[in-house]
Amino acid sequence: LRLGLLHGCLEFHDLRVKPEALHRIGFKVKDGNVGLLKIRVPWQRVYSGKVVVEVNNLHFEVEKLADDDELDGDIIKKLREAKEQAIKVHVEQLKNLPRHEQDRAETTQSNRPGFGAKWARKIVNNININVDAASAS
Repeated sequence: LRLGLLHGCLEFHDLRVKPEALHRIGFKVKDGNVGLLKIRVPWQRVYSGKVVVEVNNLHFEVEKLADDDELDGDIIKKLREAKEQAIKVHVEQLKNLPRHEQDRAETTQSNRPGFGAKWARKIVNNININVDAASAS
């Protein structure tokens, strides 16, 4: 760990990747590491400058969590559940539409995002991620 926050630089060396990092997509990380993770924030021009995230020497060795048939069944089940939930949300939104229209008409200037939210959104939109020397097996 090399810390230079005042200068806008944060470096992490030789990071290990957790075995469960890729569980959501059906894989287990047998071995994984990141040689260098560097984050540069231009504090002098934080609102207009680019935040740069550099990842060097990224290596993953992965294995499947389940057989393809089991994985396909789980994916289909999760997709079906997500679709049912989305339908429920849409039905609720349609039921509440007249009330939301009235609430929106009553909304005041104070409900708009503040300076902090705008500032954070601007920084997130200005992030550049560079990956160099990555391998997976």
